[in-house]
Amino acid sequence: MTRKCARSLGASVMLLLLTQAGCVMYAGKELPTFSAFPRVESKPSVEIAYSFCTYLNDHEQPATEFFRERFQKKIMERFSKSGLYASVALQNTNAELRVQVEIRHDGYGYQALAALCGMTLTIIPCRAEDDYHVTASVYNRRTRSTSRVQVADSQVLWMNLLLLPALPFNTNQEAFEKQSLNRLMDVFALRVYEAAQE
Repeated sequence: MTRKCARSLGASVMLLLLTQAGCVMYAGKELPTFSAFPRVESKPSVEIAYSFCTYLNDHEQPATEFFRERFQKKIMERFSKSGLYASVALQNTNAELRVQVEIRHDGYGYQALAALCGMTLTIIPCRAEDDYHVTASVYNRRTRSTSRVQVADSQVLWMNLLLLPALPFNTNQEAFEKQSLNRLMDVFALRVYEAAQE
């Protein structure tokens, strides 16, 4: 093998490692497995009001507009698709259920370790975690009762060169996050419905 060919092969291997090594993402075990919504006869109307808080390494951060819109849109979408509610609207309607939702995002990561991980081309591993806590007060106007609902889930991201052969290997982080968020909001929609029936 000539020197030029060896260099070319070495550069190709390095490029492969740089583009493929690094990421394995998985969801936490907080949520139950969820396959489908039950079919229901009684479908209440629901109005939803939101509040958001974000923390990074236990320090409060302002919730970005992207974060707010993403969760607001996701809750509306999953509640509507659930088939559990006659109608889903933002606050200030006369819906049967009024749901006051607080979404808390806790992000944990170590910037120095992430920088070191990047400088060593992911030979030194690093980890980041996103915890989502969704809490709601559910007021039923018909029965004049209030219930409390809580769901939580997490996403953990490991970056390391040695994770290249890991299975399951999730290369599409955006698709994984969407699936994880859908599951969180589906369980939340079901819990709100169950709380309203008590």
